[in-house]
Amino acid sequence: MALHIDDSDSSKDYYYYKEDPVPFSDLGTSTIFPLTMSGWCNPVAINDHDAIMSIGNDEGTYAVASLNLRSTGYATAEVLSRTSNALATSASQYSADEWQHFCAVFTSSTSRIVYIDGVAGTEVTTSANVNGNNAKRLSIGEYATTWNRELNGHLADLALWNVALSASEVAILAKAYTAIQVRPESLVSYYPLVSNSLDVMGNNYLSFGTDATANNSTFSDHPRIIEDAPVMSRSAWGGI
Repeated sequence: MALHIDDSDSSKDYYYYKEDPVPFSDLGTSTIFPLTMSGWCNPVAINDHDAIMSIGNDEGTYAVASLNLRSTGYATAEVLSRTSNALATSASQYSADEWQHFCAVFTSSTSRIVYIDGVAGTEVTTSANVNGNNAKRLSIGEYATTWNRELNGHLADLALWNVALSASEVAILAKAYTAIQVRPESLVSYYPLVSNSLDVMGNNYLSFGTDATANNSTFSDHPRIIEDAPVMSRSAWGGI
């Protein structure tokens, strides 16, 4: 069962977060890049500016690096800092009520690109950085800042690497192979989101957060995911 986040009802505006995510918050003035964010999302609608995953300053509106869905129908890999905003846009629009794979690759403070189902948008090379001192929160289904950008949709198989994945590696993920099969030595956090929010890598366990009155997670049908070997703890979720 995949994680369902619903911002259409004031009683269900929630998200998940981890304060001081490792290893990013320990970097001080050093950049958090390279960084890759990846996961499956089934948006309920195309009518808002929603965050799939983000890392940023939880006490202000910046700095933040994020994988977003825009109300224009495009996915974006964004870096917002005090001095600049760099936004890389997907080559095509995403769809509502359909599972799609999204991936944001931040190679450096001067390079980011976003993929939908393995298809790359245009690289954006505007200089914009997030350093360790601003990497105070990792959020899933929300901006890691004071902005309210709760996702309206479903999330599955989210992952975070401290390297920039190649186009061929992103293509593997878009074929529905689990994140743990792609550069596992650089995989920081992996959230299968199968009826829970467990980080199977053990680095960044999530807490439940809310901007309304929700107090429990809700779940929905999980997309088909291809595992490299049976995982007994997830034997009921349909992986092969």
